[in-house]
Amino acid sequence: MGRDKLPVVEIFSSIQGEGPYQGRSGLFLRLGTCNLRCAFCDTAYALHPSKKWQYLSKAELLNLLLKKYSHKLRHLIITGGEPMLFEKLLFEAIRPLHQRIELLEIETNGTIKPMYFQKLPNIVFNVSPKLSNSKMPYKKRIIEDALSFYSNLENAFFKFVIKDEEDLKEVLDIKERFFIPNNKVFLMPLGKTKKELRQNAPGVFQLAKTHDFNYSCRIQIEIFGGRRHGV
Repeated sequence: MGRDKLPVVEIFSSIQGEGPYQGRSGLFLRLGTCNLRCAFCDTAYALHPSKKWQYLSKAELLNLLLKKYSHKLRHLIITGGEPMLFEKLLFEAIRPLHQRIELLEIETNGTIKPMYFQKLPNIVFNVSPKLSNSKMPYKKRIIEDALSFYSNLENAFFKFVIKDEEDLKEVLDIKERFFIPNNKVFLMPLGKTKKELRQNAPGVFQLAKTHDFNYSCRIQIEIFGGRRHGV
């Protein structure tokens, strides 16, 4: 793949399963590759290059979205992988569409500071900082400069995948260190399968209630389990 190409894994219509806009219909644009390898990742097929991926220039992606998906651009969700690895190219592809998009949602692990997308109107950053339960080293998953930037944006929200009170301690530490208000924090139960999600959901729900955080279900896991559905 050249530096002028975007690794498009899939484009599909679905329902946003997590965060402040869960339950809302939207068009998902998933890019491949990520700078982390989390133990609980439920989109592992977006981590390693595949012959099924399309490698598109910014002009090709723009044309594809206009020709095939223009009627579905009201809510565009860009996810991964880690889409911020390709921010400049992606921004240049999406910018001509901004008047068609009511809500542009960028899903990111929060390790890369945005340089371009914050300039667009109607944009929300759906930030998912990773905890030690991801099995990733702290220095790779918590980049202070990037998280500080996101925490100072009015249009950034923070999702945390947790299982129990030990995980919550890390959430509280990040919240205090980066001055994240409670109303921007969403707790999500850890779970790659329906069974695991249902086991953890009641406890996480109670922790969110006790600490005055938002609770986010994971609709895609509840409905499809670990199966890929965006094709």
